Amino acid sequence: MSADATAVREQRLRAQGLALPTDRTPTEAVRRLAAVQSQEPGHAFWSLALRSRATTEAEVRAAYDAGEFLRTHVLRPTWHFVAAEDVRWMLATTAARVHQTNGSMLRKRGLGTAELDRGARVLADALAAGVVLARPEVVTVLADAGLPHAQLDVVLLVMHAELEQVVVSGPMRGATHTYALLDDRVPHGPADGADPTRLLRRYLAGHGPASAHDFARWSSLTLTATRTALDELHDELPASRSRGRRTTPSRRGPTPATSRPCCSCRSSTSCRWATGTWRTRPLPATRTRRTWTCGRAASSPATRTSAPGAARSRAGRSRSRSTWRRGCRTTCAPGRTRRRPGSPGSWGVTSVFGDATARDPLRSSP
Repeated sequence: MSADATAVREQRLRAQGLALPTDRTPTEAVRRLAAVQSQEPGHAFWSLALRSRATTEAEVRAAYDAGEFLRTHVLRPTWHFVAAEDVRWMLATTAARVHQTNGSMLRKRGLGTAELDRGARVLADALAAGVVLARPEVVTVLADAGLPHAQLDVVLLVMHAELEQVVVSGPMRGATHTYALLDDRVPHGPADGADPTRLLRRYLAGHGPASAHDFARWSSLTLTATRTALDELHDELPASRSRGRRTTPSRRGPTPATSRPCCSCRSSTSCRWATGTWRTRPLPATRTRRTWTCGRAASSPATRTSAPGAARSRAGRSRSRSTWRRGCRTTCAPGRTRRRPGSPGSWGVTSVFGDATARDPLRSSP
């Protein structure tokens, strides 16, 4: 059958928990998405609040500190939040691919199998008996053991220990992340083995409709492994075609026609911001800056500070501009703007409301 682009966008919004209000907890939001990229923890906590009933950073961090969901390197060489019960089997499924991706960097840094395995043993000994260490303390432990302790070397050594299911995130100390033994935080279970089909099923539930290429890019698994998993799910997930690409719908099924738009522009299906992700756009040769607000673009010429040839040269280097503007989540007024997390003000968010009585669901409690 033919997949309508509008229906695909609508289903993806609903699958990611962004189109309608929800009663999910932050942990349930993580579980729904299978994994949430979190190399910027403040951004990631904020994205979980968008997808759950949490209204403050403290609510999201309480679940994280309790070990309901954890932060580790999985899927790709970057941090992700993963529900505690999913950590082991996801690592078993994708660790080999992440190791392969890290191979060239490890060779450049002169870190071989002996150094990586020794680093994992040193960390396991240092974290024994329930000890939790912050990053500076981990650096000291590695240095005392005679292992490389430059910043990138520490990242690679700790990532290897995470991929080998030795260490994982511990509870935060203020704004500082810590490390703990995975065995202390997550017990072994009967279904901890590698399972690409299970990972694909979970991905489609939280991100679908999607193509085989979408899943392969997200999971780092090969297209061969992806197609094998798709074959195993053939009877569960009917396929469709959208612009020549084979897509697999979310298991939630089609979106009801009565669903409400997600924002005041009444355009939930085309909202450029609704996925909660950064949108960067190349700066064209005309040097026109484009700002997206709920699917509506407003262009304004950028100030030219050099000769036209130089401007075109810089534009050719794929320079880009990013804005973070949105009017979604709950009933919102035109003109509502949220600035980038980490900016001055309340937790990662500064809001400007057209309606002074509106409540920002992400503003921390006083």
